[in-house]
Amino acid sequence: MSDSPRVSQVFLNSRNLYGQDRDRLESLVATVCKTVGVVDQEDSKQGSILGRVAHPVDMQGIQQLKDHNEYHSACLEAKISATVGLGFKSPKIAKTLSPYCNLSFQDVVNEAAADYWEYGGGAIEISRNSGGNIRGVYHLPAPTLFAFVENGPNEFHYEVVAGEVSTIFPTNLKDSRRYARFGDVDNLRARAGVDGGIAGFAAPDDVEIGEVIYLPRSSNRSQHYGYPDWVGCLSSIELDQCLTQYQFDFFFNGGVPEGLFVVAGGKMDDKTWDALETQFKSHQGLGNRRKIMLANLSGENLTIEFIPFTLEGQTTGDHSKLSDANALKVVTAHRVPPLLAGIQIPGKLGANNEMSNSIMGFQTLVIAQAQKQISAILAGTLGDPKLNGDLGLTAADFLGEGTPEMDPNPDPTGDPQMTPRDNKGNGFRTITEEINLGAMDTMSTMRDSASEAKFRGRDLNAGAEERGRDS
Repeated sequence: MSDSPRVSQVFLNSRNLYGQDRDRLESLVATVCKTVGVVDQEDSKQGSILGRVAHPVDMQGIQQLKDHNEYHSACLEAKISATVGLGFKSPKIAKTLSPYCNLSFQDVVNEAAADYWEYGGGAIEISRNSGGNIRGVYHLPAPTLFAFVENGPNEFHYEVVAGEVSTIFPTNLKDSRRYARFGDVDNLRARAGVDGGIAGFAAPDDVEIGEVIYLPRSSNRSQHYGYPDWVGCLSSIELDQCLTQYQFDFFFNGGVPEGLFVVAGGKMDDKTWDALETQFKSHQGLGNRRKIMLANLSGENLTIEFIPFTLEGQTTGDHSKLSDANALKVVTAHRVPPLLAGIQIPGKLGANNEMSNSIMGFQTLVIAQAQKQISAILAGTLGDPKLNGDLGLTAADFLGEGTPEMDPNPDPTGDPQMTPRDNKGNGFRTITEEINLGAMDTMSTMRDSASEAKFRGRDLNAGAEERGRDS
């Protein structure tokens, strides 16, 4: 029998759902937004920082979050689909560029747009043959792309790191390759020379140099990179991870001790203590929850007291409320309508016309800005006849000029018509083109189902029927 107090941990370690370092005290916000200084830099006469420029966020850490939070993932996918998923207005673009891609140009643009929203910027690689004509168009993963400033902010090229990048700034860059900005290959060769004029980088004529079209989400955080717009919800994502881990551990009966059992009133012999400890540990596992244990303690005054660790009155319902609040914070940071992320809101905010109204605002204030920015960049690169190697594409193709657009507010007395009204500067199709918002608003006020309305020959574009029928 031991004379000293004994303490046993009777619950085993939980399953780590998110692969986090349990000893890390730094928050997710601090980890992702940590800035790292550039290396191989010098002060130029222009006062610019030269050399390889660090990413403004930890892209490897960001990459994991999409798999860890369903609302964050849904918001990203909604923005990607709404921005480029519906395709270009001009079918000429895909027809011209798809033969140079592994699958299609639409696939390349989708991947670049995914990086645009997830990391703050996407990139497209262009390769040419000896004659200067484009022979390949590929997606470049954003975490592997770094800007390299040569001599001031306007003289820079890109460096692509092969393999996995585990930090904001990789330390092993032996397998990196240099890329010019689109249309800047000859200038880069002239600046680098044949003897390594740019930090040891030489570019003789026999060295093939690819080109990069970078699509940054404009931000004042970085001169050479874009910045994601959803970083403000990192703390909500981390809190939701904690809630999910807590509930998982509770039902798995593993890692979170619900309370402390104190044996008081005397000393317990080692045999009884070990037996009691074994019985407590037998409750571990999915098949042993709610197991009843009967203990006959030897000792006249021995008692067992349970001291709870959790807050009194805390229930799974409280966790659900916190999780719902976190979900709304995530979609708020993304500026995505809650319904597009699978969140149903009761009451006035969840009125029948919420979807049609929110889609119009989402397209106008969020998606259209990204579409116009990407369209302008593609128009100035692949749409420039002087730089695109006789592709036959012009800036007008990427800007959607002269392409009729579906009117989001059609005449309620007839079918929606193609109108001359153009969304100037936007070469992508929009969700307000593809969705008949008038019919959607009518359906939200109907008592009949869509099939019943169709059976009665009802025209949804005609608006709501008499008050007694739809209200």
